[in-house]
Amino acid sequence: RLNLLKLSWPKWKLSKATLLMVYKSLIGSIIDYSSFFVHEISDTNLKKIQAIQNRAVRSIFRLPFDSPTSELCQISKMSPVKDRLVSLNKRFIEKAAQKNDWIIQLIDEYKNSRNSLHGKDCPLKEYVT
Repeated sequence: RLNLLKLSWPKWKLSKATLLMVYKSLIGSIIDYSSFFVHEISDTNLKKIQAIQNRAVRSIFRLPFDSPTSELCQISKMSPVKDRLVSLNKRFIEKAAQKNDWIIQLIDEYKNSRNSLHGKDCPLKEYVT
């Protein structure tokens, strides 16, 4: 899918905005679907996923290989992968908690069991207060 972006640019003469939409549709959507696992994904794998996004942005905007991630995110107006996944989770949980009392009860039970069994902070802590 990433190669499709690389090959399409010179031949099809698509605008950068169109290529960004193609990236978001073909590649970004797959990354977004993994948002539920963001707390379970290792930092190494998150860096690999970020590298995929960086490669796509570099090929769309024809930027050099050593362009920093912050610059790529600013140019493409996309947030870093981890920030995007956490944001998607937060929105989903907030909306679900507003509409369903069972979800609120499930979140409370999860937070209580996670804290009591493991003595760790719950990953849901940052989403639901």
